[in-house]
Amino acid sequence: MKRNVEVEKKEMLQEKILRLYEKEYFIKTLKIPEQYINGFLFYVCEDKSAVDLFKGQDKMLQMFKLSDLATEYLKTIKKEDSK
Repeated sequence: MKRNVEVEKKEMLQEKILRLYEKEYFIKTLKIPEQYINGFLFYVCEDKSAVDLFKGQDKMLQMFKLSDLATEYLKTIKKEDSK
């Protein structure tokens, strides 16, 4: 039961992020390939500090955090693609 609640919270956060930032933001600004956007959102929701930031209203800090996480995520998928 607790696990279902955690999954639901993460799904709700992913939806919130997509409402705040359109797909074009992820593709053009963060350089996340379109096919990886959902994976990136999952990655963001696994980061405790990002989750905490999205509980607040500071869009600038959220954008900085998304940018940092995008850089890390792109390195991760690049490693996966090269295997």
